[in-house]
Amino acid sequence: MIELWHGGARWEGGPEVQPPKPERYEAGPGIYLTTRYLRAKDYSRGSKVTTLVTLREEMRWLEQAKLPLAKIEAYVRDTPRFPKRERMLASLSRYGDEYGREAFPVSVFVNMCVNNRILAGKQGVLLTQWLTEQGIDASLYDKGCGEQWVIVFNPAAIRRHKVVSATHVSLEQYDLPLIKMTKPEAAHVCQ
Repeated sequence: MIELWHGGARWEGGPEVQPPKPERYEAGPGIYLTTRYLRAKDYSRGSKVTTLVTLREEMRWLEQAKLPLAKIEAYVRDTPRFPKRERMLASLSRYGDEYGREAFPVSVFVNMCVNNRILAGKQGVLLTQWLTEQGIDASLYDKGCGEQWVIVFNPAAIRRHKVVSATHVSLEQYDLPLIKMTKPEAAHVCQ
């Protein structure tokens, strides 16, 4: 069982990926979760809440996913109003020489989008939908100092969620167990 904290608005009708604000998606677009209760509590200031989230056991991680480079290039070409389209296509072509074209690490593409500030607003939501269509559920981000973030692209990967008030958080829940990503024999290549 993978449990994490979320700090933010109460989810009415279930979790959804919200359009990222400019400069507010340092690890990519999606629903941000953390192993640290106090981090979630910081994000829940005001009228917001802390939510204990349970993810499904069999997660498909961004860091293990690879796609044919042509599929990623098609996404960039075909997505309406994709910012910096020509620059991204040129960079993908160069990186294809380095990483390979048949099994290109999708995490490299997402990092390129973050670094080029492409994902604010609707573009961030579109990317999470596309990643979900490719079978990729989330990204695992090591924040350092014993904290991990999970950035969920696929809200269906969230099995349960429950708002928890500070008075009901046990000492053991302040720092939830870190996630150990299994190392597959070879990274999964999505078709």
